[in-house]
Amino acid sequence: MSGPDDSAPYLSRPSAVAEAGARGEPEAREPASRYRDLGLLGRGGMGEVRAVHDGRLGRQVARKAARAGVPGAREALEREAAITAALEHPGIVPVYDAGHDEAGAPWYTMRMVRGRTLRAVVAETPDLAGRLGLLRAVLAATEAVAYAHARGVVHRDLKATNVLLGEHGEVQVVDWGLAGSGAGGPAGGTPATMAPEQARGEAATTTADVWGLGLILLELLTGAPAHEGVSAELLLERVAAGPPPEVPEAGVPGALRAVVQRCLRLAPEERYPDAGALALDLANFLDGRLVGAHDYTLGEHLRRLVARHRLAVAVGLLALLAMALLSAGAARRVVAERDAARAAEAVAQAALDRSDQHLAQALVLAARQAASAGWRPEAEVLAAGALALGESPEARGVLAAFGTSPRPQRSGQGVAPGRGGSWRLGPAGALCLERESVTVHPEEGEPWSLTVAAEDAAFAGGHVVLGLRGNTARVLDGRTGALRGEVSALPSAHGLVSGHRDAWQVAARSLVRLEAAGPSATVLRPCGEAVVSGVTEEPGGGVLVACGGDRLVRLDPATGDVAVLPFTLLEAGGTVRLVVAGPGELVAVGSDRGEVAILGPEGVRSRATLDSAVAGLWWTADGRRLVVGLRQGSPVVLEPLTGAVLARLPAATGAVVGRSGPSGLVFEGAAGGTWELGALRPVQLGQGAGITGVLAGTGDDVVLTRGDGSVARYARASGALLDLQAGSSRPLKGLSPLPWAEGYAVVGVEGGVRLLDAALRERDLAAPVPGRRVVPVGGELLVLRYSAPPLRLGEGSVTELLPGGTSPWFDAGADEAGLRVAGLAEDGRLWLVDEAVREAGTFPEAVAVDALAGGGAVLAEAEALVEVGARGSVRRRSLPPERVVDLAVSPDDALVALGTLGGTVRVLDRATGRTVALLEGHRERVAALTWAGPSTLLSGSWDGTARSWELGQLRTPADALVAEVERAWGLDVSEALAALEP
Repeated sequence: MSGPDDSAPYLSRPSAVAEAGARGEPEAREPASRYRDLGLLGRGGMGEVRAVHDGRLGRQVARKAARAGVPGAREALEREAAITAALEHPGIVPVYDAGHDEAGAPWYTMRMVRGRTLRAVVAETPDLAGRLGLLRAVLAATEAVAYAHARGVVHRDLKATNVLLGEHGEVQVVDWGLAGSGAGGPAGGTPATMAPEQARGEAATTTADVWGLGLILLELLTGAPAHEGVSAELLLERVAAGPPPEVPEAGVPGALRAVVQRCLRLAPEERYPDAGALALDLANFLDGRLVGAHDYTLGEHLRRLVARHRLAVAVGLLALLAMALLSAGAARRVVAERDAARAAEAVAQAALDRSDQHLAQALVLAARQAASAGWRPEAEVLAAGALALGESPEARGVLAAFGTSPRPQRSGQGVAPGRGGSWRLGPAGALCLERESVTVHPEEGEPWSLTVAAEDAAFAGGHVVLGLRGNTARVLDGRTGALRGEVSALPSAHGLVSGHRDAWQVAARSLVRLEAAGPSATVLRPCGEAVVSGVTEEPGGGVLVACGGDRLVRLDPATGDVAVLPFTLLEAGGTVRLVVAGPGELVAVGSDRGEVAILGPEGVRSRATLDSAVAGLWWTADGRRLVVGLRQGSPVVLEPLTGAVLARLPAATGAVVGRSGPSGLVFEGAAGGTWELGALRPVQLGQGAGITGVLAGTGDDVVLTRGDGSVARYARASGALLDLQAGSSRPLKGLSPLPWAEGYAVVGVEGGVRLLDAALRERDLAAPVPGRRVVPVGGELLVLRYSAPPLRLGEGSVTELLPGGTSPWFDAGADEAGLRVAGLAEDGRLWLVDEAVREAGTFPEAVAVDALAGGGAVLAEAEALVEVGARGSVRRRSLPPERVVDLAVSPDDALVALGTLGGTVRVLDRATGRTVALLEGHRERVAALTWAGPSTLLSGSWDGTARSWELGQLRTPADALVAEVERAWGLDVSEALAALEP
């Protein structure tokens, strides 16, 4: 989205105003005539807000200016403008413009919120029930603060007067003058709303904002501020010493009381860690869900159960009433009451059924969206949950969409992160860096911990390097934690990167080599004037350094010599964020735009573009899998040779903390544990021209023909291109296995029928006639020609199937054994071929056909599926009105797959004609279908890709599917839905 500078060049950027002011640079002044003063709106200690009319845009806005003569007011206002402008959220007042007046005093304008402060509304609401109705407004304010916390901004002065309730229901958090990033930012605040640590002069973090939000909630419960009528000096002493304010019990729900009490705990680490966690609990309370801060009694659980199933409970009470009446009333009245109870029960059951239907539809929609994005864990859990409420072809299609690729195997529990800790994986183990300590898990030996306030940490071979305040580094023995020495005068304490021999520090245009031996530090400039954006050690001894956005150099650490590698790293632009060498010769590069490039000795081997900035890259020990952590979303497993996305892990999976065997990784977090990744397969193969034919190969491969005349063979396990025979620009139209040898037959609009071996090498030309389909039958090939009846091709023989003058066939299909063929002629006649050739009826509306292994054929018409028996019987079933392009019957005759012009594949139960799965994944027409077994379907599309679909779960009961997918992914439906929330 374009910012103000893009859409309206005359608007100044507040952050630029602040930067220019800090540098003392002159700035263009906005003419005073633009804004006409309409009067004072409010005044605080540092600034005042006035209503003004914007003459240029013709609207009223609020203009805030620094108060003259107040020390620090100008700097505070410039900082407030910059921070508020950067927080684009519906709950934070948008900044329109900023600048300096003729006297050089800073100002900025913002949307005028016509309404009152939350404190004023609370004061005018005498009853508790009415004030509890304001909880939604407090939740909206909390979500706005959560947005700021997610971007590293702490408000530091949250109170009920800084929450504005607009005339139209909008909620705005205002006055960001004391806001800052992390522990930085200005001191100060309102004594009555300071957190205890803030009152003691300590840094105010996200937990201080949680305290302020807790006081706002307390004000709702009591109707008055917590420390009314106390002097500022006494307030600071009282707040700093504690105890926290008491939360009333009378009339306050226990769960809400627990939320407020957790906000107001004296120890910051015992509160909610940030506003996001508070918002989640508050939303749970308002929506009737379990609140994490509250310990529920048995009675409360029962009351929640009754509330959640009030309709069923009401039905039960009606039934009990009816029973009482049966024993006490006359027979006529008993019958009448019984009928009334049954009617009420029927109405209630109908309502429950409708509710289940609506929920199932919502789950199916969410599952389809997750499958479209490749989020397999969430897609499968939601689809199974929908099936538990009712059968759904779309949900079955979601479960089939991930093909024959097995789910990653999960074992063990995730490694729990420390409080506020972050993990680093190195060549000799893993470490967890916490606020006041570091814990190291060496590959050999027992874990150990050290109490130290380190800013950063990395491995240098078997040693651990800690970055400390004061820009020094401490080198420790990785197995014991024994001190090996210190290095001083580093550029900073951050930017450490682990290496097999040394640790490295990325510091703007400098790269620091930290050698454990000694220890010592050497400052290098491998990128010249460009910024160093990533570094990794190669197993062979070299060091790869990313310079700027798209240049990679190889550094000789012994000599300092630099060689520029002659290829472009990134295609999508952006900046390199990570460079990580694999166990072999492969190197992974990740960017801030989600691009991952896999490099080999010869250059870029494969690429993948993901939907969020790359935040982590981890190789399995065998180098066959690369896991990509994203800034937003779940970790992605890539096939390095092709760049194919093999799987996504659950969103709750944390960082990688270790390796397990050749192809397993150990993750932290609730969905962590050891995930085995070696057996994963891509569900989509190929890229290029549209596919006209698809076939399971002689081994674990797939063969494709394309509209550009080429034939390609792909490995199903990796998606790698194994063989390619380029063709002319004329399309190939048919593909078949050879009945008499290992290989394939292809036919197109030119070049005739050509025979290929298993590696797609030319064998010979079988017949110099163009064709549109080639089908195996009885040890021979049947070739469908454009202007004449089909030909039979044997090994060294060519014969006519039908006499001249018979209408050409435009489609045909064979059974799995190649013993029977069904063909459709242009005049609508259906022909069946086995030991003999016979006509089986006329079907002028038919568009596709396939043979049945048991004899006969299945045809697709515009709105009907037609089955013709071996003895001539005809059975029709209706189809949805969609354009069918191809048709394939499963080897056991149980399923019929229909490829459509719109890109979907409809799978029908042949016995009933019922749609059992709707397969979505292709973007254009599905031109080719074939079965690779009783339950595996292959499809080829004009979008240039082939997909595999695993349909073995079609007959699995829904309850078994729910248990299977929840156990496999460690998710339930509510967690899967939460993972999809933006």
